[in-house]
Amino acid sequence: MAGSLGDSVKLASSAQQREIGRLSCPFRRLEHNGTEAEHLPRLHGDVVAKFRFMSISIQCDMEPWWDRYRDSLASIGITLNELRGHVWVLPATTLPSSFPYAIRCPHEQPGLDTIYLRPYLTCGRDAEERDIVVKLVDKGSMEDKILRTLTEYPEMYDSSAFPNVLPPTAIIESPYEFNMVATPMWGSECNLLEIETVRDVLTFMRCTLTGLNFLHDKRIVHRDIHETNIATSWYCYSADSNHFSQSLRERRRADSVTYALYDFDCALQLPPETSLKDCRRPPMETTIGKPDYHPPDTWQGEVDYNPFAFDVACLGNLFVCYFANIVTTVPFLALLFAKMATLSAHERFSAAEALQFLREIEKGLTSDTLNSSVTVQEQRVYDLSDYPDLYWSQLDPELQRQWRSYRPPALSRVDRLLRRVCETATGWKFVMFVRRCLRAVFVL
Repeated sequence: MAGSLGDSVKLASSAQQREIGRLSCPFRRLEHNGTEAEHLPRLHGDVVAKFRFMSISIQCDMEPWWDRYRDSLASIGITLNELRGHVWVLPATTLPSSFPYAIRCPHEQPGLDTIYLRPYLTCGRDAEERDIVVKLVDKGSMEDKILRTLTEYPEMYDSSAFPNVLPPTAIIESPYEFNMVATPMWGSECNLLEIETVRDVLTFMRCTLTGLNFLHDKRIVHRDIHETNIATSWYCYSADSNHFSQSLRERRRADSVTYALYDFDCALQLPPETSLKDCRRPPMETTIGKPDYHPPDTWQGEVDYNPFAFDVACLGNLFVCYFANIVTTVPFLALLFAKMATLSAHERFSAAEALQFLREIEKGLTSDTLNSSVTVQEQRVYDLSDYPDLYWSQLDPELQRQWRSYRPPALSRVDRLLRRVCETATGWKFVMFVRRCLRAVFVL
């Protein structure tokens, strides 16, 4: 017999709930009868994986769908916001929320603060008037498994030990093949071009490396490293974009903004005994996620790749794209970039090594250097093998000479030839076949 939406609300342990004071009090189990599920609509396509690829109108299709869940969600402490057209309207601000909830801009524009969300997302407030986002996730999916895993770690909800990964605050089971996962609302507009100081740059880098290190330590590969999947602990959905930008700059100047990785619909969780250095996965998995910062680890017909090293290179390439010119002020960042984004995957830093190296860099900087102004410039190239020149050329010529052994090597002629061959499906299959044969011979 199908249960009601709130028949099973999965939270952290009772002890953890009491300790962090989050959702234990507002949420309770719903009493249900056998006919209640009949009043809750199924999802178009039944599962979220299919639903995402359907042509869905937020106003025509999702507004009535979410409306039929309002009462059930309200009974467990979640009040959905108003959907006006294709955007959700945020109520007026309330008292500041405690961690892990973000800080909302205190300006008052009732009815004008709106947020656009994809059809499988909604927003509302919990029983303590804290802004949340609710996401539909397929039961038993890898994302569902990862989110459940994250709730097991109390540091996710501890401001003094926060691992810079956005935590789920409730997992609500529906009577169908999907769950609803509630997370604190954080800022989704991570505009790195508006960063103003070296301190801000290093804060962003430290937060994202801390998050990636935490995930890798739990053997979770993100596989979609991108600035759109990095949240900020401050948010403002004012209709006035200038007000948003100015307010965010003020928060950064006060050193009161932190960043967190989120969005695990592309992520993969591996067994805890998996080696971070020796893990190998099928090469086609490198096509998962946004390709903007993907390293060329499988462009030469490789038969496998290391997903953890791939994650590190993606984050390193993101750093290079935005912060290459910061090398003139903090030269040691060139060495960090080189070890994160090198084409030799086996020589890359792990996330833990990169984080430790960054911390050592920060220790050696003066207050004047940390507070010095920077101009962030986005630089993108298609061929990631050209990246070293984006930051290495920024170094003083004398440092380039002294550190030349650390500069990532140029792409070899053999690799360039293999890339040309692998540009076609036939060539790629041929090179991979030869590699597999050679591996089999040498293994035997």
